[in-house]
Amino acid sequence: MPRYWMVAATLLLLAGSVACSGNPETRKQRSFETANQYVQQHKLREAVIEYRNAIQIDPRFGAARKALANTYVQLGDRGSALDEYVRAADLLHDDVDLQLTAGAMLLERGRATDALSRADAALQKQPNSIAAHLLRGNALAGLKDFEQALNAIDEAVKLDP
Repeated sequence: MPRYWMVAATLLLLAGSVACSGNPETRKQRSFETANQYVQQHKLREAVIEYRNAIQIDPRFGAARKALANTYVQLGDRGSALDEYVRAADLLHDDVDLQLTAGAMLLERGRATDALSRADAALQKQPNSIAAHLLRGNALAGLKDFEQALNAIDEAVKLDP
């Protein structure tokens, strides 16, 4: 009789581990953690695959999108990085640094209107952000609104003379 209990317990454990591996949240987190380990090991291509796996499971996984964007930057793929920074910033509204990074990259690509939106989003969260005021000024200059651009730059200077 005890042998049957051991078999039953083993089957229960096996069923539990299969259920966990099938759980999308668990699989997503596992891919994300594996990707982070690959980044630490400087295996960036492998990290990209794992971040993409996590995002495929949950397209709204902002942390994975941000990490994927950072990895693309390390690989020198700024176009893919921009796409992921924008998606991540759309998901992680409270991440001011992310808004600024996305905005700066948008501005580099000549997308001043989009960059201005990111600067304004950052300023809503941190009204005294010098970087956000500078991004706003540069975006406005890109839109040829020089008077408002100077006002934004002046605001940044007032915050840090």
